[in-house]
Amino acid sequence: MNLANEPVRAVPKPSYGRRKPTARQRGNISPSVSKEVIRRSGNVCERCGWTIGRYDPTGRKMGLQNAHLLRRHKIEGKTEPWDVARLCGPSVNTGTCHWWIDHTRDGREWAAEYREKLIERYRERMSEMTICKHDKLARSCEICLLEQEIGILQERLDRVSAMVDVIEEHGDLDATTLTQLRQALSWIPDNLPDESQVYGNDCPGGKCEM
Repeated sequence: MNLANEPVRAVPKPSYGRRKPTARQRGNISPSVSKEVIRRSGNVCERCGWTIGRYDPTGRKMGLQNAHLLRRHKIEGKTEPWDVARLCGPSVNTGTCHWWIDHTRDGREWAAEYREKLIERYRERMSEMTICKHDKLARSCEICLLEQEIGILQERLDRVSAMVDVIEEHGDLDATTLTQLRQALSWIPDNLPDESQVYGNDCPGGKCEM
């Protein structure tokens, strides 16, 4: 059988999409992660301490960048704050910390060790905090706050309904009942958390000890 004489049979393209994110997608640094890294570092280089505005005798340091401590293809799921460090850059300039961790063995070893330290520190901190179920980088988010408001309104409605039942039963609105009704209308829980906060906002001086 000579296949050269056979007509070409087109194979339809599979309809399903890619299930696993690409290395590029896994390596993307989200705004919330970037914000957390900047907060954690105090916006100074986490290795050498250089910051924008400080004199650099080499003239190579031109700014601060979020640098991956772990190669993109090794990241599982998505990039987390402990996968990123705030380092002086740019990464293409020899002698910057970002270049150092990308192109030297010592730099890669430092990045791996620093990442392990960050993981341990975040693990300790997260064990002491109530983390938002929608965004693990926050104590609460817009969804949490909305759920809190709905819960408060529902509790107020329940309390007012109970007071209405009392009034209907006794047919009298005395001073005590009126006070209780006002309290029910303005009720808020004692342990209502503050608005959305990320790690370290309550640290001394606004900078986490990490």
